[in-house]
Amino acid sequence: MRRGYRVVFSLLFIASLLPGSVAAETPPATLDRLRSQLSDMLSGWTGDFAVSVTDLQTGQMISVNGDEEEPAASTIKIFVAIAIAQQIDAGNVNRADVDDQMQLMMGESDNDATYELIDLLGGGDIVAGTAEVNTVAQGLGTTGVILDSPPDHAEVDLGLAADNLLTTNDLNLVLAKLYHGQILSPDSTDYVLSLMTLPDDWQNGSLGGPLPDGATFYHKPGWLDDPYNTWNDAGIVVVNRNGAPVAYAISYLASFSDSEGESYDNGYAVSQAVWAYFDAAYPVETSHYFPETGFSVSNGFLSYWQQNGGLEVFGYPLTGEVQQDGTTVQYFERARFEWHPGAAPDNYDVILGLLGDELTASRRAAGEAPFAASTQRDQDGCVYFDATSQNLCGGFRAYWEQFGGLALFGYPISSEFTENGTTVQYFERARFEWHPGSDPQHYDVLLGRLGAEELANQGH
Repeated sequence: MRRGYRVVFSLLFIASLLPGSVAAETPPATLDRLRSQLSDMLSGWTGDFAVSVTDLQTGQMISVNGDEEEPAASTIKIFVAIAIAQQIDAGNVNRADVDDQMQLMMGESDNDATYELIDLLGGGDIVAGTAEVNTVAQGLGTTGVILDSPPDHAEVDLGLAADNLLTTNDLNLVLAKLYHGQILSPDSTDYVLSLMTLPDDWQNGSLGGPLPDGATFYHKPGWLDDPYNTWNDAGIVVVNRNGAPVAYAISYLASFSDSEGESYDNGYAVSQAVWAYFDAAYPVETSHYFPETGFSVSNGFLSYWQQNGGLEVFGYPLTGEVQQDGTTVQYFERARFEWHPGAAPDNYDVILGLLGDELTASRRAAGEAPFAASTQRDQDGCVYFDATSQNLCGGFRAYWEQFGGLALFGYPISSEFTENGTTVQYFERARFEWHPGSDPQHYDVLLGRLGAEELANQGH
């Protein structure tokens, strides 16, 4: 490991898209400028640096010496977490039995917890467990990941290298596979990613410092004191752009700076430049035209539509913005958006109209049985709402709780009943319909086209 100036920067773009994600149709024009910007930035720093960034939407790549091996510090614990999660998936380890150690390792970077987990991988043989982490890393396609000793336990020495080592290219290769679900089961993928949100606030200030509110940073930092003066970090940044996730992996390895704090601060500068690139490459839409219906959705209505379920929950726009009873509104297939300035700033001042309530007003006034108050409380699998004297049960309850709750759907205003051959339940802002086999991931619940029905009642 030579001292003095060396820049290692890689920008990897791996083509593996999440459903519904936003991908650039052509290479962003700023790509070469980002590379030049980072090279100029790093050229003024003392020490050894490695950076890799993976755009998880596209297949573009630029790379400069991303395979250089650097001191790993605790960032190598990502591979220990993955190795344990693989054992959970295989049925060899009970997650509940290791969760405390996993949280300590990934959140507080506790080395004793890490030792216990590596020992478990070896069936009580710490040397075998250390070797197993290397086997797992190699099986993921890495070539420069070396765990010679469990962190802070130099008495265990496989004799593979003078230090534990990582490369930023290897880190980003594995982070991309983890994000796209190519390593673990869905449950274990979510588990490992959740563990990567546990670092303390001070650990988030380097690569995570420049990120905007609302961004999620799944990562594992690591650090070493003098003479290494190491600050490492590797993780995945996810932001919502135009109703879809935009994600990138960023790995930063810095050693032999004048101080550990300098390595930390330089990571902030790298992350700031990379975030600026992605912010420009995937701009926020202010208006979107839907050729399916010939209408556009703009500004706060568009942001609300994108961030609260989009097409599945609200459907296509059926009108432009119009004035109704002194309020700016826009109709969608399943909802009416209303703009109430100052009423809900966290939701772009958008409140959903009470279409379910309005469309059933005459039926409730006529005393139709499904809309009568229920006196049956404490039913198994149900929740009772005093506000409307109705129960919410089964799949309808699960959908309501998981996909929007009170804000999107309002309180139930009927019991479950059969309407036109379909099991339905009305809410203040929605109608739930049960269509067996149509969408198991959403409990086979589809939302009724109340917006379209209201417009039809108005003669449109």
